[in-house]
Amino acid sequence: MPAERRHVLVIASQCDAERTLDHLETAARELAEALTGHGECEPGLRDGEAWICGKLTVPEIREHVAEAVAYAAQEEAVLVLGLLGHGFTPGDKSSHLYFMGRDSTLDKTLNAYDVPAAVQDIADHPDLAGLVVIVDTCAAAGAVPVADALVGGAKIGGRRLAMLVGCAVFQPGIDMRVSRGLAGVLRSGVADSGEFLSFADIKPPLETLVPDQDITYLDFNSVPGGAPLWVARNAAWPEPALRAAEHPRLHAALGALLGGAELLPQQWDRNLVADYRARILQLPWSVERDQATELLANLEIAAKAKRMLRTWLGPRLTTTLIRRAWELTGRSAPPGPLSLRAALADIADGGYPPHDPGCQYALAQFAAALGWAAGQNLEAPEVLRWFDADDVDAGEQYNEAVGRFRSLEARENQPRLVVCLASFSDGWPEELVAYLLHGDERVAREPFACPQRDETAGNRALVAAVRWGRDRARAAGGVLSRVDIAARERVLLTWCPENVKVGNRLGVGFDVRLRWSEQINPPDDIWWVNDHARDCLANLAEHDGPSPMAWLSQDHVGDREALENALVDGAYRHKALSLDHLPTDPAVFRLLKAYSAVVLWPQDAGTLSPEAREQMRLCFRRLPQSVREAYRAELRDEVGEVPGMLRTVWDDPAWLDFCDTFTPLRLDLRSEE
Repeated sequence: MPAERRHVLVIASQCDAERTLDHLETAARELAEALTGHGECEPGLRDGEAWICGKLTVPEIREHVAEAVAYAAQEEAVLVLGLLGHGFTPGDKSSHLYFMGRDSTLDKTLNAYDVPAAVQDIADHPDLAGLVVIVDTCAAAGAVPVADALVGGAKIGGRRLAMLVGCAVFQPGIDMRVSRGLAGVLRSGVADSGEFLSFADIKPPLETLVPDQDITYLDFNSVPGGAPLWVARNAAWPEPALRAAEHPRLHAALGALLGGAELLPQQWDRNLVADYRARILQLPWSVERDQATELLANLEIAAKAKRMLRTWLGPRLTTTLIRRAWELTGRSAPPGPLSLRAALADIADGGYPPHDPGCQYALAQFAAALGWAAGQNLEAPEVLRWFDADDVDAGEQYNEAVGRFRSLEARENQPRLVVCLASFSDGWPEELVAYLLHGDERVAREPFACPQRDETAGNRALVAAVRWGRDRARAAGGVLSRVDIAARERVLLTWCPENVKVGNRLGVGFDVRLRWSEQINPPDDIWWVNDHARDCLANLAEHDGPSPMAWLSQDHVGDREALENALVDGAYRHKALSLDHLPTDPAVFRLLKAYSAVVLWPQDAGTLSPEAREQMRLCFRRLPQSVREAYRAELRDEVGEVPGMLRTVWDDPAWLDFCDTFTPLRLDLRSEE
């Protein structure tokens, strides 16, 4: 059934004139994540956002919905739209719902979002494949358009609309229970229902969770022969051993041998797999027969691996862990939760890397990444025996993967150098201070003068600091490979310390990480910056939905007051703040970094292309390392995973721990006029 594209946008708005909805952000996030995962939806906005929560004005709500509709129509996709927050029907007798924004007032319809009219107009869009609407407000049933609106319009005989509304016209919606409950039902699935869930399937279990609200659904389909709209793939549906869509190489190989892929089943069980394997082994030898046999063997190995990994990892095995491990192997994960079944299906289909016809190499890398990310013993006897077994025969590949992660651990345990260009102004300081650290221990400290207070003097002092750090690390029996460089915002935006020559360029021979020096003993106006950063990093690590990047254009940052209000109100909380242009005002960077652990921007003038932004979204989890690798690739006239001129200040726990060592101590720096 899921041949058409699907987009989702959940809009959740607080209203100044009404009480604050404590569960609004949780409801919006959980619903969007369930719809991008089990609902197989792509983010509804071009910047990768699937949900927006905050104090949104009515014009902002209209703008976001219009963008989502235009994007879905361009892709000829189904749009899933969620409206969560406050709503009203004017007067005592009206059944017409208005969604409230930050600036809305009860019964004043001109400054509220007319939901039935919007549903009518969106469903009537000629290029939209269908519309699914979820409304969790008071009086939610007032969102349903009148019958005349559904049977008329531009798409007479061609409209698909499904709606779920959380309560009757004169009922309150309480604590966002419908949207939170809906997310839970999508995660757990519905027993005894089909593979794809409609609102008719979802309504009974949802009513048991919210018994005191009259939940209603509408399913309208006037497309001749049109497929019904579905909400999500049923998580409780028994998984087949093989889905053709998840194994395209195997399906194509079997089709070539047996007379056309269109004649093969779309869903298989283990008996069918065994039957087809027996059939192809009776055929004369050919390259195609060998390939199909290899891919069927991969499928059997992957099925066994699934059982082994579940036993080994137990409750540590989560979709977040699976996604992290997948990306540690150097592969881009699709949006939404990544299941173990889907990951192993991709591995079983072979061809990664291209020179490996089997799945042993990719499976060994993935299993080692899972264990390493979960903190498991990678050399557990039962795991080693499993990979050494004759029917798997991947002991050497697994040992190689384990060695790779042991090297990562060893590299992380080496000494590192932190160079601080801390200054009481936002320019170049009179000296920089270098710290050599080994783990949590501060091994040595040394100041280096740069009296001219310019880039040339700063470069000379940096070279001296790196040489000092290398010598001290070597004397302690270690190897210096990582250099953290902390500076004020004006210096960060105009300086590229990776280009400083220390034999090779610094960014070629060392792992260079940019830091913001204001986080070392933060000033009183941003005393909370490191607490915010830790909270942001924790949420980014657990994030399992669409890419948590918030793209900011020159228009966004041009209105400083509006930008600061949005940051204070939490509109970009737990987001990686990404500028599509080089900011000219250092104060903008200071404002953004105060509210996020991650800020990205291009080094060159101009704006990042949509293609570059999409690639950054796809490899978000690997971005810090990808940025460093892209810098080196550009020097070799090669193309990296992301643009080579991309810059980032990306906090990590080790940096924040270092900053904490200065509280309540003060850096021994001279006061500057």
